[in-house]
Amino acid sequence: QITGADALIPPDVLAINAAGVTLWRGEVTDPAAFVAALPAEQAGIARLMPDRDLPAERLIAVAQAVRQAGAKEVRLVTERDTQ
Repeated sequence: QITGADALIPPDVLAINAAGVTLWRGEVTDPAAFVAALPAEQAGIARLMPDRDLPAERLIAVAQAVRQAGAKEVRLVTERDTQ
């Protein structure tokens, strides 16, 4: 799981922890299942929230998997550091 940030992850975002595990609504899932569950009003736009320690290669692999699963667009979501 994403340490300490679970409450900050919007429900329509695929989170990726530092180990590269993909989570949606607090549960482990795969990119294809996430894309299949996107609501129609999102128009195929997949939002990804990577852990800051996630290797770039893994982020690219997840983004590619999301596109291959049918997402029309991939957007990255980040968290602003308030400290």
